[in-house]
Amino acid sequence: MAERASLNLRVKKSVRRKLERIAKAEHRSLSAQAELALTEWLCRRDELHPQFVQEIKEALEGVARGEVEPVWK
Repeated sequence: MAERASLNLRVKKSVRRKLERIAKAEHRSLSAQAELALTEWLCRRDELHPQFVQEIKEALEGVARGEVEPVWK
């Protein structure tokens, strides 16, 4: 089993309540549910973040060349 480490953090009460409801529904501890949520976010970020960055760069390059009209105009 992987080595474990503590992580203490403060969250809004509403976030904690949502995590508690989900944990209860999925028969997990609050800690296990929080770890799962963080792990899933980290995986998605690693998979999607570079793609979004590249798409933003390409869009900005298009704006600079006058090919695309920016949304914020």
